[in-house]
Amino acid sequence: MKKTIKILIFLLILTLLITACSKGSDKVDTSGDVSQGEGQSVSTKNNLVVAMASEPSTLDGNGKDDSASVQVKTQIYEGLVTKEANMEVLPLLAESWEYEDDTTIIFKIRQGVKFHDGTELKASDVKFSLERAYEMGFAAANLSAIDFEKCEVIDDYTYKMVLKHPFAPIISNLAASSAVIVPQKVVEEKGEDYLSNNPIGTGPYKLKEWIQGDRIELVKNEDYWGEVQGVDTITMRFISEAANRAIEVEVGGVDIAYDISANDIERLEENPDVEALRNMGLSTTYIGFNCQKEPFTDKKVRQAVAHALDIENIVKTVYFGTGTPGRNVLAPTVWGFSEKVKPLEYNPEKSKSLLKEAGYGDGFKTTIWVSDNQQRIDIAEIVQNQLRAVGIECEVKILEWGTFLEALEKKELDIYILGNSVTSGDGDELYYQFHSESNYSGNTAYYRNPEVDALIEESRSLIDDEERAKKLEEIQMLVIEEAPWIPVWHGEVVVGIRNNVKGFEIHPTGNHRLFNVYFE
Repeated sequence: MKKTIKILIFLLILTLLITACSKGSDKVDTSGDVSQGEGQSVSTKNNLVVAMASEPSTLDGNGKDDSASVQVKTQIYEGLVTKEANMEVLPLLAESWEYEDDTTIIFKIRQGVKFHDGTELKASDVKFSLERAYEMGFAAANLSAIDFEKCEVIDDYTYKMVLKHPFAPIISNLAASSAVIVPQKVVEEKGEDYLSNNPIGTGPYKLKEWIQGDRIELVKNEDYWGEVQGVDTITMRFISEAANRAIEVEVGGVDIAYDISANDIERLEENPDVEALRNMGLSTTYIGFNCQKEPFTDKKVRQAVAHALDIENIVKTVYFGTGTPGRNVLAPTVWGFSEKVKPLEYNPEKSKSLLKEAGYGDGFKTTIWVSDNQQRIDIAEIVQNQLRAVGIECEVKILEWGTFLEALEKKELDIYILGNSVTSGDGDELYYQFHSESNYSGNTAYYRNPEVDALIEESRSLIDDEERAKKLEEIQMLVIEEAPWIPVWHGEVVVGIRNNVKGFEIHPTGNHRLFNVYFE
């Protein structure tokens, strides 16, 4: 079977190569501009072509934080701090900070930084952006410890942040993807929705063009405050099929391909022109339940589904040895992950017993919703078969990514498959995932439990790391038992890259920074 697949892939690659060679219109433009043929961008020495798995839902810096949106916004926007590939927190737009006391932090804002529209960054933009990020909801969990009413702009380059209580991970949380700084004047004059399609940040690249359904083109910010060693332009193409992304990087249609599928890794590693970069990530792919929708309001039903699933087999079948089977709602690379937490075991008989206790001894019908991600589609189909064995009949519905997110927000989903990346690297993410006040972008299950809320709030007030880790462990154990999520896979970040591409560093969040990437 593997041999047949390899032969088919080889023939497809050969066809693409022959087709590429025969296109007289696809000429390399040595001026560094993007030359196009049949809607596709051709890489030149000054243009980096990157294949993404899906199209962004927004380019508003404080807006939705789905992976596709953040992968582009990372090049355009900046926050007060950043997290390097080793997850070390470093100053960015904040030149420095100092604690006045346990709940007051003074930030010195970097001077001379300009937004892409030419206006200078001021502390007032910082205050405005953090409040906006909190109100929009996508960074609400990360910023919820801030007492915004007491925060002040001291002068043009000094911002005073006041916390509601001591909160250890606040500096780390400021690196959240939606906690970036946007220009206050533009939002107030152009409207809240303007940045969605017209992003204006302080980052090393700015938007040139967004061709819906095809690609986004970025151009270097010549007024960037820092140093940019990278290319003049970046073209980010939307290629949903993982196999197609792998083929494109093999034949040179793209220079970098994100989210390489596990079954393509071996082939890329055998190609002398390509390298497959791998790193354990911060993500967990999970099966979620709408806890506000029958029958999943009953934890026994959720537990029954969990006991019916052979997660080890699912991961082995879908991910071909990359990453690890889901053990917890936090990935092992996240601070606060507990080794003591054990997932609900595969036990179909226990599943049937729980269904009977919940009043569903004859089973029930439901729907598994999934986006157009092939690996998640594969998971859904295996889950469908495994649940049938305990009497649960499932229809699998596949939605385009943006439509999937809209349905999730509207609470239309029943069982769904999604992933969560802890970009902060800190277990405080449990607030974002499971606190009743967290919105759908984090608490996708609409899970409500006063006991969990209280434990999370207690953990957030602890400064001592050891005490905080113990409290986070309690939360993880309780959430696994309640089963609003079933952890499936702790992800490995895999990127395919052409050998002539230099300066690229794989980031465990999957939000790779491209401003120092160049061609040999």
